[in-house]
Amino acid sequence: MSCNCIKQRAARLLIIFSIALISACANKVTKETEGAEHAAEARLQTALQQEFESALELQRAGRYDDARDIYVRLLDAKPGLTGPELNLGIIAMKQGSAEQAEAHFQQVLEHQENNLHALNYLGVLSREAGEFDAAEGYYRRALDVDANYLPALRNLAILLDLYRGRLVEALSLYEHYQAQVENAPPELKDWIFDIKSRISAQGEQE
Repeated sequence: MSCNCIKQRAARLLIIFSIALISACANKVTKETEGAEHAAEARLQTALQQEFESALELQRAGRYDDARDIYVRLLDAKPGLTGPELNLGIIAMKQGSAEQAEAHFQQVLEHQENNLHALNYLGVLSREAGEFDAAEGYYRRALDVDANYLPALRNLAILLDLYRGRLVEALSLYEHYQAQVENAPPELKDWIFDIKSRISAQGEQE
């Protein structure tokens, strides 16, 4: 074999080896980068969870302004978190700001359209505003997602009973609610007895 052939083969082998080496280095860098990104994300999630739990403790203690500051900070760090947004709505409700609360709950639904808690709270806000059709709609949307979601069951029963006069439907919901809870509130039996009496009285009048 001539010297030129040998040199050409050697050059080709060198090129192939260089390409393989570059590829191996690139794969190593990519894996290292991905590993670092995953580790950073895990640390961020841990930090956010710790902050969220601290805010919950403050909220339970009635320190609403302090809790709100943390929730806002969490949303600034990671927009779209439904937990902080939901609790900002609850705090706004407790502080008497219905409009602000509604905005927070609607924002939750933007990211999670079937969020049961947001739907139920929007139902409560609508009922308090005298918007009974809207309230019923929100409660029923929640129950379409989970037919045994207790807050919506109870609130829809009360709405139909006290605000809409649809006693038979309300009774069915009260009884469904009663069947789902182990320790039903004592007044629930009184409500059911009362509504049955009113249904009976209506039947006699007819």
